[in-house]
Amino acid sequence: MNVATTGTFGLDLSAIRQVGSQELFELSCGGPTRKRKRIVLRCPVNGTNYDGPLRNIDEGEVVRAMHDTIAFNFTDVTCRKRQAGATMVCQADELPSNKDYVGQRFNLDFEQTRRDAFSLLARKKLATVAYEAGAPGHTIKVLAVCDQEHAFLAYHGSLLQRIVEPEDVGPEWQPDAIIYVVPEFRHSHFDGKQAVVHRRKDGVHEMWSFNLYPGPSFKKGIYGFLLERRMVAHCSVSVVTTPYRNTLVFRHMGASGGGKSEMGMATPLKDGRLMLGTDQVTGETHFVNLPDPCAVRVAADDMFDTWLSPSNRLVGRDAEWGHFLRLDGLREYGDDPRVERIMFHPNGGRLGTININALPGAQVLPWDHVYDVAPTAENPSGVRCANPRVMVPTSLIYDYFKEEVAIDINSFGVRCPLTTQDKPNYGIVGLVQVVHPLLYWIWELVAPRGSANPSIVGADGLESEGVGAYREFLIGDDIDHAAQLLEHKLQARQSHWLLIPNQHIGQVKVGFAPQWCCREYFSRRHQRFPTGRELVAAPCGLLGYSLNEMIVENSQVPRSLLQPWQMLGRDAYEQGASILWDFFEGELQRILASGRLPAKGKQIIEYTLERQPTWAGYEQFMR
Repeated sequence: MNVATTGTFGLDLSAIRQVGSQELFELSCGGPTRKRKRIVLRCPVNGTNYDGPLRNIDEGEVVRAMHDTIAFNFTDVTCRKRQAGATMVCQADELPSNKDYVGQRFNLDFEQTRRDAFSLLARKKLATVAYEAGAPGHTIKVLAVCDQEHAFLAYHGSLLQRIVEPEDVGPEWQPDAIIYVVPEFRHSHFDGKQAVVHRRKDGVHEMWSFNLYPGPSFKKGIYGFLLERRMVAHCSVSVVTTPYRNTLVFRHMGASGGGKSEMGMATPLKDGRLMLGTDQVTGETHFVNLPDPCAVRVAADDMFDTWLSPSNRLVGRDAEWGHFLRLDGLREYGDDPRVERIMFHPNGGRLGTININALPGAQVLPWDHVYDVAPTAENPSGVRCANPRVMVPTSLIYDYFKEEVAIDINSFGVRCPLTTQDKPNYGIVGLVQVVHPLLYWIWELVAPRGSANPSIVGADGLESEGVGAYREFLIGDDIDHAAQLLEHKLQARQSHWLLIPNQHIGQVKVGFAPQWCCREYFSRRHQRFPTGRELVAAPCGLLGYSLNEMIVENSQVPRSLLQPWQMLGRDAYEQGASILWDFFEGELQRILASGRLPAKGKQIIEYTLERQPTWAGYEQFMR
């Protein structure tokens, strides 16, 4: 292994024991025969001095369950989700970035913190793990350095990226990026907050992970490495085949909680019907008949390496080697047979879970989530963790589509709150909104996170994840990426563009049913996309056009779900539209203020902010 040792204060990375997949698995629970281990950190009683009195902090428990599933459950409820803003850069970072400086937020000298971290690592029994990350043909080399006591985190990383066995790491193997894991510093240096700090200096990209939740480090941190080099969309991709053997490819984007994993789920049916939702005011429930649903093959779950083909089609392939599936929607047996098949019959493969109950040697049940607030006599339901996850190598995913695909339909998921005439809000997005590609670009720039987000600690209401819904993970310049996304919209004329809500349409609780309904509807139409009289302009210009009618297998979707102003009345709808417009204007003005957008991008934003955009109006910029 060829690893530079300058600047590591005597820690010779090439001399640390490199472990492969089997040894890493065994280390996760403390040895080949152990089935359970508590993770206890030794941290200073006060301050940051690790030479003084230390205290024990219980971080959680690792369990080796049935089918060689390595489960970890956190003691601290705030560690069970990714914390917004966890990713930062240090003052020594030499490249442009949209991130906060860690020293300013936590009032520390990161170069000294880094020196202290190397000093603590040098006292430990360490392991290194080599990975390849990214789509085949466009991979990067990543090296992780961690205490063997925390090997389960590196093991979970190996289920999401491709581990490189020690015998395949030759003397010339040189990492493009290095992850250092020092979870003790979350308590001693970062006020108990999740912190991931990037340092790009002297040709070395370091990422310091000061916590054990894999989201901002081995998942989104590696995503940040990839975004330094290529356009990798934050989306899922599904290859959908109708009962009539028509095939359509959907790319579903969105901020965290926007329904990316759900777009790859099989359509959940009961008695041959898809439940669209239940009206929270009247109690009425809406269904569509669906005796023969489409077949769905997952081509990507969260990260999709994307480029333009010579014929100007958006194409790409999965940028991950494993998927980080959120299971909060599963409450009982039969809710998702695909996940049950993976977890109950992994065919010799290995899995990882977090936030799901596990016992040594026992089957982990995908619906048996841990509780953030335990049930009591006064509150028998308790509060279940909203972010239960399973890590699944793509080799275990049934009917996984691993080849390059060309995109037919791009959809953007919008997480919407309950909205009624009495309590107006921004839940005014119809079951599907047809938008111009340049209006879709506006949604990518803002990427609203939406209400009751299950993946982010403390997230509620409208917040922006920005620039294609991956600004949170982007280490570099978000304006440069905004320009790249615009170029895709100007060139990819063979794609269609949609907005799809989840959770609520007005006063109807819908969950993710709009995505499944749209998938069935548009796949059956194949290449005949709605035009002309099939569409009506939405009263809110940010939402493009609504369908006048949607019929799926002879079942008519209620028009009030397609055109929510008919459900809410114009006054409540327009109040919701004002909430959206005001939020978008604040975010778009920030982007304009950078002064670095291409002239055409600036003109498109200024036109949108006139608040009366039309399809014809956007077309003038396509020439």
